[in-house]
Amino acid sequence: CYTVLAPGYDLVQRYKTKSGARAWAVVTGGSHGLGLAYAKILAQKGFNLLLVALPENILEGAAQTCKSLNKDITVHTLGLDFNTATSEQIITALHAAVKDLDVTLLINNAGIAPTVSPLVEWDDINKASNQAGININVQAFTAVATAVIPRISAAAVHGGVINTSSASADKGLALCPVYAGSKGYNRSFSLSLSVEFLGSIDVLALKPYFFCSGIVNKADFNTSKIATFFLESADNVAAAGLRALGHRLEANGTFWHELQNVIFSWIPVNVVASQIRQDMFARAAKDRAARK
Repeated sequence: CYTVLAPGYDLVQRYKTKSGARAWAVVTGGSHGLGLAYAKILAQKGFNLLLVALPENILEGAAQTCKSLNKDITVHTLGLDFNTATSEQIITALHAAVKDLDVTLLINNAGIAPTVSPLVEWDDINKASNQAGININVQAFTAVATAVIPRISAAAVHGGVINTSSASADKGLALCPVYAGSKGYNRSFSLSLSVEFLGSIDVLALKPYFFCSGIVNKADFNTSKIATFFLESADNVAAAGLRALGHRLEANGTFWHELQNVIFSWIPVNVVASQIRQDMFARAAKDRAARK
């Protein structure tokens, strides 16, 4: 109910620094989609930002977008390829980036959805895509937490972490076993941290259903788009995550995503699975045709 009805905490007051300086938030995948949606909200609330994403021109564009929303904040960027970088490289780079910053919030959001294909039909493209899913969604995700959370513990009166998981963490997703499995890891990792840091750092596993992520056109900084009745905007998903932080350990997020979760819990599992399987096979066939 907190994600739907309550306004959530005053983030600036809850996630204050020990030094009294303006707090910093680290946002991974912050150049577009959900990460940028989080960054824009946090910029408007007065957090300094460290945006971490692929070293592309759109990363600087995202920084300028956030800066335009609040002239008083500072925005830093860090270009990292989470697919090719090792855990040690990610940790080293982030340590250097945050060592002098009063970080109180981490949005551990960077992730990818690998190609959709039946396991028995995986070709080299599918294998590489799913390996990237493991590299980014599991290895890099863990490295980010390893690097940033100790800084939060040192700098924050009370800290906050949002880990982006997925509804597929609970229900699986046909033809996307690596994606669903990696999101299950994100969820379990997050729940474990929430117990470890109980009372000092709020930790939330956000498990949204489908939303407009901006992956199709990353250079489009409009995160408010809603494609259909149940396909949420990135802005709404981010706002719901921030409202839930500190109130819940895991949440689907927006009203529509929470409603979908209730509906799917009422429908027999085999009915839902059969429909999803049918839809995913159709998508896989469309993807194969497009690659020819």
